[in-house]
Amino acid sequence: MLLCHQFTGAVAVLGVLAVLLGARPWPDGVVWRRVAAGACVAVAGPLCWPYYSFLALAGGGGLDSVHRQLYEGPAEKFCLTALGVVALAVRLRRDRRDPLVLLFALGTAVFAAGWVSGHYAWGRVLPAPLLAAQLALALEVTEAAGAAGRGGQGEWWWRRLPVAATAAALLAGAWAQAGVLSYVLRAEAVPPVLRDVRALTLWPRIGWAAAKVPRGATVMTDDYYALRTLPAYGPYTVAPAYPDVFLPDEKRRRAATRRYFAPATTRAERLGILKEYGVRWVLQKNGRPGLPVDDPAVRAAGRGPRGLTLLEVVGR
Repeated sequence: MLLCHQFTGAVAVLGVLAVLLGARPWPDGVVWRRVAAGACVAVAGPLCWPYYSFLALAGGGGLDSVHRQLYEGPAEKFCLTALGVVALAVRLRRDRRDPLVLLFALGTAVFAAGWVSGHYAWGRVLPAPLLAAQLALALEVTEAAGAAGRGGQGEWWWRRLPVAATAAALLAGAWAQAGVLSYVLRAEAVPPVLRDVRALTLWPRIGWAAAKVPRGATVMTDDYYALRTLPAYGPYTVAPAYPDVFLPDEKRRRAATRRYFAPATTRAERLGILKEYGVRWVLQKNGRPGLPVDDPAVRAAGRGPRGLTLLEVVGR
């Protein structure tokens, strides 16, 4: 997991620590020696990995800028987690080494360290505290519901309070996410109240261009949506949509894309960029700087929404 998806691997490591530190009875020396041996093997693999520097990812791997929004408006994003925190507090009162409490504490500490240090990519550890809080709430609500069925009349309302509060939080969360129905339902099938208040706009489709560009071909574009969706069909873009730790010339590619679409760039410079990166297709907006449609080096291959034109490079 650490090699395939570092964020998931980090959460898994915190989970293992929480289980070990919360184990009952406390693990003996034999268990800890086995844990140490397993940890050495687990660490040796990433440290010896030949394709990239695993330790360099601790600095964020260039992903800090795109994850800064995880730290913006935390009260609005995570207010419903308060119920889970209450459940964790109940569990902490019963057991100072409760694994879910430890997982929440470890994850929150890493998340806070990311904010203090400016390594906002560390915020991707959020599943650790959020899942711990959700699981704690699920367990406490289930226990409270069962106890309510067994309790006397005087405890009826008190036992059902956690159930009612959780149900209200789930309804609030469902309302906040209700707009995603517009992703899967036809516009007329979405209830009017959601259509008018919560509907989300789908991203523009790029299939019309992907149908003409062969898989593995390189496309020059700076369109926000094309950069993020076109590679799903098989083509490559000169510059990646997101920071890519495996692309050593990422900055150079981004600079080349900006230079290609800059108004002051000459035709010769644009043709040189296309040749350098083996570009056979250009996706650009009408009227934007770039090779014009009537340039002999390109041929119009298709037109799409938002004024986009697909050009095939036919000469240098």
